[in-house]
Amino acid sequence: MWFSAQQVTQIDAEATREELGPLGAVQAVRNRQGLQLWRYLWPAEDAVGVVFAVHGFGSHAGNFLLKRKRPGGPLQYAESIVEKLNRRGYSVACMDLQGCGRSDGCLDRRGFFYEFADLVSDLVDLVNDVQKGIQGFDAALPSFLFGASLGGCLAVHVAHRCPRRFDGVALLAPMLSVDQLRNSGMNRIYSAIGSVLNLLIPDVPLLKVGKNDKFPEIQEFWERDPAMFKGRMRVRVGWQCLKAIEWVQQHTSGFSFPFIIIHGTEDTLCDPKGSQNFFKECKSIDKTLHMAENMWHLLTAEPGHEKVLETVLQWFDKRVTVNEI
Repeated sequence: MWFSAQQVTQIDAEATREELGPLGAVQAVRNRQGLQLWRYLWPAEDAVGVVFAVHGFGSHAGNFLLKRKRPGGPLQYAESIVEKLNRRGYSVACMDLQGCGRSDGCLDRRGFFYEFADLVSDLVDLVNDVQKGIQGFDAALPSFLFGASLGGCLAVHVAHRCPRRFDGVALLAPMLSVDQLRNSGMNRIYSAIGSVLNLLIPDVPLLKVGKNDKFPEIQEFWERDPAMFKGRMRVRVGWQCLKAIEWVQQHTSGFSFPFIIIHGTEDTLCDPKGSQNFFKECKSIDKTLHMAENMWHLLTAEPGHEKVLETVLQWFDKRVTVNEI
């Protein structure tokens, strides 16, 4: 049995070899709350490092890491981010967060979790489990967190929870400030009375999340993906995200882990200033910030995404080389 800390419940028959590649595998486990979560492993041959990837709100592991040639088409390993990481020698582990993709949501609701801390625990458990002897994921290998959007904020929390566990953290458009979204339209009112709404209607989908109007062709991929959560953000999820962001902002000066941030200058979902402030206030000696001109929020899909990924890969490579010296 691969995972010792949680109960493995089943193998997913729907995950095809086209999706998993030659060595990939997927399993379902019960987390600490009893929710069934789906984990995906893509080991590299002769691995030089391990990447723990974390997707954003409403997304799922496949959307973040795999390739889809046409809207509504099948996910595939070939030409994907995972294949590029594997070819570079990095084993990749990811999971569908609670309420996303194939994973259960709290109260059986899509796009719903009750505590941001539960997501942190789920990811820490993933890291602990896969490093317990699974080939290609050995704990002695350099390991990295790779998070986008909400997954970026989550990666920061995990890096803090597990000091000196990771050799670096790569963040794409991380959720470190959402003031633009928070202050737009009715969200401004909902935010002002958020604590009350959180008590009265925690699972109601009320908060509007911005749409990708800059790249409508990419938005079509999102709309035609049945595994995406396309509704409004539920009240408690929004409230928990705000609290998670506030916690990071209050503790930034105490962080010392190596990190790279890439953030689009035209991002209207997660504020670029959040990344700029994090970079400025964080006491890490090894830190890098790239502001991607004319890019929006989906940095792994927009024009220029090849450069974004290569920048991250080179950053990983440099730290693996340092470990080998």
